This record gives sequence, structure tokens and C-alpha cells, in this order.
Amino acid sequence: MTEAFDSETFTERVFKADSAEVSVALVAAGLKAHNWSSAAQHGSGRSTGEPYGATFWKALPDEVGILLCDLLDGARMYRPRGAQYSLILWDGTLILPVKIKPRGKRDPRLRVTTSHVRQTLTQVNMPDAPQADLFISDEEKALRDFEEAAIAVVEKAKFELENIVSQVIIVAYECNRHGGLQMVEVGIGNLDGDGYIEFTDSERLSLVAAPAVGTKPVEAVGESWHNVPRPAAKLEAVDEDVTATGEGEPVGEQDDPENPSNAKE
Repeated sequence: MTEAFDSETFTERVFKADSAEVSVALVAAGLKAHNWSSAAQHGSGRSTGEPYGATFWKALPDEVGILLCDLLDGARMYRPRGAQYSLILWDGTLILPVKIKPRGKRDPRLRVTTSHVRQTLTQVNMPDAPQADLFISDEEKALRDFEEAAIAVVEKAKFELENIVSQVIIVAYECNRHGGLQMVEVGIGNLDGDGYIEFTDSERLSLVAAPAVGTKPVEAVGESWHNVPRPAAKLEAVDEDVTATGEGEPVGEQDDPENPSNAKE
């Protein structure tokens, strides 16, 4: 997560007066997608996680679209060329929700399954300039060359999106069928060739006292930490360490309609 440029958070800078409601809606969308996916997994009767993963990828953009279209004036659904689902387009900003792959303890970076569509979408965002390299004799020329090449990539991506998208906001969700919604990070960023998200400006949303899922966001229960109800324990038998810890999500849960060839990675 990147450091804030000032006292405002990322959502406050982008969504202004609607920032609090947008943050609640993004979390609510993840919870609703998880509920749909859990129901699909249970109904399938399968022990592997493919039904959960495939349903989550489909349900997530739908739920984000339903909630944000109600909140943001002028927001509409837009399906980029080659995409399997529609995304929210608002004031030149495209909102791209993604499910990240399970993270290991040694590498906490956020990573998604790559696809041509996602690469094109995130290339609309200008990448950060590389750090100074003492081994380059003409650092200023190297920086100019980088900027020229980056601008060319940005302009090509915008052209593929009909020149109606000026920036893309990535909303990264960490969620699995055993542990539920774990994390939501929203911001401006790019994807590298391996699918790692490189945020240039972002904010990790709070999941504390998660809102009730509905068509309208609601205030969190309790006015302070002192009167928020204690969470109820959920005790159930587990068959393996993966289930008990919520880590090491089965690979099948990454089934992704944008890139079915990588579904079993």
C-alpha cells in the first residue's frame, strides 16, 4: 500500500463527498460475491474450489456495478473490447475489481491472473518513473526515453478503449471460501508481466464491523470500539490445516473467465 500524499485518503481524493459510501459499497460487494460463491460451492457438492472461484470472478463485477451505479452520478456499465463482463465507467474512470491469488508468507505482494484485457486496462495508468541509476551516464536522457515509451503505451491502451477511459482504478480483493473476505485495496496501479499489482497510489479499506449487504450501504454497528458487539465464534470441524488457517487456498479457486488457460496455475 502506498503512502498518502497528504492527509486525505485515496478514496477521499477521488470520490470526494461520496468516499465513505464508496468504501462501504466496495467492501459490501466483496461480501456479497463471497456469499454467492459459497452458495455455488455448496450446491456443487465438489471438494475442490473451482465453483467458488469461477462464481466469484463473475459475481464480483456485477455486485460492484450494482452498488456504485446507485452511488455515483453519471456512472454506467461499460464492457471493454474482449472482456467477459462489464465494468463501472464514471467520469472517465474505469473501476476494475480483481480477485488476487493466494499469497505466501515469503511474498506478500498482490498478484492476479494475467490476461490481455487486464494488461490493456491497467496500461492506461502512467507508471512510476524508475529510480535513478548511477551506472547510466545520461540519467536525464534515460528518463525522457522512459516517459516517451510509457506515453506511447498509455495512448495505445486508451485508443483500444475508444478514448473514453482516462484512468483505471484497481480494486483488489483477497477472499477465499474458508476465510471469507480478508482484504480490499483500492488504488491506481499497473500490472507487471507476471500479474503483480504495482500501486502508485492506494488505500486499504477497513473490514471492521463490515456492513450488511444490500442495495444501499449502511452505517457500521456501534458508535465506538467500546459498544460494538463482540463477534460470535463459529466452531466447526475441519479436515485439514488449510481449512483451519485459511491459507494455501486450492489453486482451483482462481478459475478466471478472462484467462481460462491459466485457471489451473
